[in-house]
Amino acid sequence: MIVDDVYCLNGTSHFRRRGMTFDGGLDVASIDTAIGEGYSAGIANFRQRLMAAKLGVNPAATVAAATALWIRLAKPESAFDVVFDLLAGGGAGRLQPIWAGAEPDNIIPQSDAVVDPDGVDTDSFLQLFAALIVEG
Repeated sequence: MIVDDVYCLNGTSHFRRRGMTFDGGLDVASIDTAIGEGYSAGIANFRQRLMAAKLGVNPAATVAAATALWIRLAKPESAFDVVFDLLAGGGAGRLQPIWAGAEPDNIIPQSDAVVDPDGVDTDSFLQLFAALIVEG
């Protein structure tokens, strides 16, 4: 996860109930204090190289050797536009659109158990949480 080219979390964790409470994960969090033009140069470079690797864009060794795609991946706004433009043009063999999902009439309704599969109501959760944080 990269946020605004300022914060980077790289590893095995995932933000869902199981990932935050049950599964073990190992991550490296990066926060750079050297900010220029609103971005961390190190994290921006990491994001640019990561996106380039996923899209099959060769990193430029020199400014003269930089391709248009490599240059556009340098800033978050133009990197978003790269993905948008590639998808609008059919992907150019670099990416595919995400499946739009099932038709509305084929969707099975969710039950309340999905929200809280353990059947614990809010009051019980608050008591449990309070008991967990009490030293003793």
